[in-house]
Amino acid sequence: MSWLNNDGLYIKLAAEEGQKGGTYRSVGPLQITEVKLDLTVDATSTSAIIGSALGQAGVYIPDGSYVEKVEVVAEVAATSGGSATLDVGIIRRDRSTPVDIDGLVAALALTAIDAAGETSVLTKGATGAGALIGTTVTNGGYLVANRNTANFTAGKVTVRVYWYKPQTIG
Repeated sequence: MSWLNNDGLYIKLAAEEGQKGGTYRSVGPLQITEVKLDLTVDATSTSAIIGSALGQAGVYIPDGSYVEKVEVVAEVAATSGGSATLDVGIIRRDRSTPVDIDGLVAALALTAIDAAGETSVLTKGATGAGALIGTTVTNGGYLVANRNTANFTAGKVTVRVYWYKPQTIG
């Protein structure tokens, strides 16, 4: 059983300690936060912290991160009973206040992830790119996902958020 303690730390036990993703560094200052989504579990009709359906704590993007781009890679072809679209965003550390629930991926069309291996590279202004791409995220938080219009009936994707912490001079 997980809970928020008096210090605002999310305490988790046993299987809840596992995660569906994490962050690693590439060449230079660029960090990559990667999560695996089972679209039938993680992309619900309301924004949910990725992995929370399995009792996991979530994957975090820190305050002050500049989001350079987002990649969405279809590992297993997505299908839908209608025309489902995918949103990925951020919710604050309190686990209830949205930063922007579609700030990273905004209404990405089913056709962008309906074949294994398809990769969508989302940069500022691209179709499916959220408003946080190309900006500094003042309030960091946990990655959330949801679907719009219809349910996903199959599909697994990897979402990679490329970000760095801008340096100040002076």
